[in-house]
Amino acid sequence: MRYVQIWKSAVVVLGLAFILGGCAAAEVQQGDNLGDFDVRVADALEEARSGGASEAQLAIVEQAGKEGSVTFEDAKVAVSSAISCMAAAGIAATYEEDALRNGVVIPGFTVKVSEDPALSNAADVCEYSESYWVNKLYQTQPSAIDANLAFIEKQAPVIRQCLEDAGYDTDPDATGMDLVLQSAELDTAEFHCALDAGVMGY
Repeated sequence: MRYVQIWKSAVVVLGLAFILGGCAAAEVQQGDNLGDFDVRVADALEEARSGGASEAQLAIVEQAGKEGSVTFEDAKVAVSSAISCMAAAGIAATYEEDALRNGVVIPGFTVKVSEDPALSNAADVCEYSESYWVNKLYQTQPSAIDANLAFIEKQAPVIRQCLEDAGYDTDPDATGMDLVLQSAELDTAEFHCALDAGVMGY
């Protein structure tokens, strides 16, 4: 039986423009996202209940609603529960942490599964049962978004220089997010200034 090694980050990273409700780039500032987290928690709780989340995961999501955040420790506990679930299903998974350049550390795991669809499905079931919605909130909570926004502003001169070196004009008043969005519009397989500057999930 041939095995493949798969990195399982805990969640699809949502774009900041989507999370922040489509705000104009120049209007996006740290702290603007605080009021939206309650909505994301409510949505996550509804999705988790209908998506087969365990009581343990639901409890962490509910706690996030009360406290306005998801701690690293809670996210790690949820991922560890997913790994235990996989082990019970005969799937080898190893805990990993993905340290992003914006300073956010994401708990996750590497899972080794066969090409048997049943085992691959079992790994997905464990992730959704134990950790998916917790990590979705962990990565989209106000502190994580603020960390990314701050990193984008820090990398703005790098992105600007990359764009101008490639022959593109930039607005001298452009914010970091403006420059990231300009870069995204111009992205090709060989040209991606924002990504080269370490910006992910905007």
